[in-house]
Amino acid sequence: MKELVGALDALLEGGEQRPDAGRPRLPIDRVFTMSGFGTVVTGTLVDGSLRAGDEMEIMPGGRPVRIRGLQRHNERVERVGPGSRVAANLSGVEKNELSRGDVLAAPGSLPATRRVDAMLRVLASAPHSVRHGAQLLLHTGTTEVACRVVVLEGDQIAPGGQGWVQLYLERPIAAADHDRFVLRVPSPAITIAGGSFVDVAPRKHPRHDSAVRESLTRRAAGNVLQEELRKYRRGVTVAALLKATIASNADLERLQARRFGDWIFSDDAWKSIAARATDELSAYHTAYPFRAGMAREELRSRLGVSAPSFPAVMQGLAEDGRVVDRNGSIAAPAHQVTIATDGGPAADVLRLLAAEPFAPPSMAEVTKESGASDELIRAMVERGVIVRVSDDVAFTKDAYESAVALVKELISANGSVTVAQVRDRMGASRRPVLALLEHLDSQRVTRRVGDSRTLR
Repeated sequence: MKELVGALDALLEGGEQRPDAGRPRLPIDRVFTMSGFGTVVTGTLVDGSLRAGDEMEIMPGGRPVRIRGLQRHNERVERVGPGSRVAANLSGVEKNELSRGDVLAAPGSLPATRRVDAMLRVLASAPHSVRHGAQLLLHTGTTEVACRVVVLEGDQIAPGGQGWVQLYLERPIAAADHDRFVLRVPSPAITIAGGSFVDVAPRKHPRHDSAVRESLTRRAAGNVLQEELRKYRRGVTVAALLKATIASNADLERLQARRFGDWIFSDDAWKSIAARATDELSAYHTAYPFRAGMAREELRSRLGVSAPSFPAVMQGLAEDGRVVDRNGSIAAPAHQVTIATDGGPAADVLRLLAAEPFAPPSMAEVTKESGASDELIRAMVERGVIVRVSDDVAFTKDAYESAVALVKELISANGSVTVAQVRDRMGASRRPVLALLEHLDSQRVTRRVGDSRTLR
């Protein structure tokens, strides 16, 4: 017996250590209560270590729990590593809230899924093929769940053959890429196929699509992180990508990707977004040449990206030299608003307003006679070519500055001024004078006191 124990010890010491990925999970095979301790679960630990006091969660439900204590081989321990047979005493959950097949996992580390991609290998001894649409039982870890098989190429996989499948599960399970599974016929209970999961959070795939199969093949060959990233055509947070792939930040360095802040985009996804932004802004500048640029929210909507990702998208576009932010309006760097005042509608606007500087015609008359568009008028106002004091009244820049100086001069000389006094001094009608004084009130140049104005 001593020789046997010695041989086993030597074998264990020389054996390969189970990898610690820092994302512990314990598929639960037993649940019971112990007097004075409460709820206890047992299982075989994988992918990480556990310590007494760790905050964990029960998946697929996501219930938070805390590890009160750990045992290995009936001995109390403070820490256990991957590959260990473990009993964990939990607080925050009752025995009747747990069952075999649940998984004790680090918070946020393990997805709950009802759909998985896999390479399915049918046993040569299987009594029949696995047909598209077959209803079978899936066993993985300690979980058993009914599933429907979607064969992605052809209508069946013959005994001894293999092929890509997407499995639709009757209820959510907690699983990770590379987990192994078997499929059994419900009755009589016969194992007919098995394999390993390639993607535990896939999109729904069309059948007979070679691009889908090629992506799965690349993923199975080890390009899990890159192929996972390809699924997100509008980018994904780094945290979500790492959670979906059980990868680390260091693994991101080998990706063909662009990262901006907490968001990451595959090269193809980023090229598509950037090209779309360039096209959208070009079309916008053509349609609205007198606008400084497009509103941020409008650009976000046109790009089809989420509000949380948009700051990262804007950061990337700016770094690539594709956009500039002009006081909240987004424009292509080469776009400049040019107002030709030596001819055309803009020159006519200035001519009409300057004809009687302090008694300009109404803006309705100005736009009608000059043929200026609303876009041109707004651009002239934004660039200070004209000053619009109300919807109906505008002055040339020089006339406005002279009128303001005149009002200040009258108030300084008299202490206050009325609409009539300004009107008489400017030789204008009441309409433009009243609009001017109300504008100066709103700009906090003057203050109305009864029928008079004083300087602020």
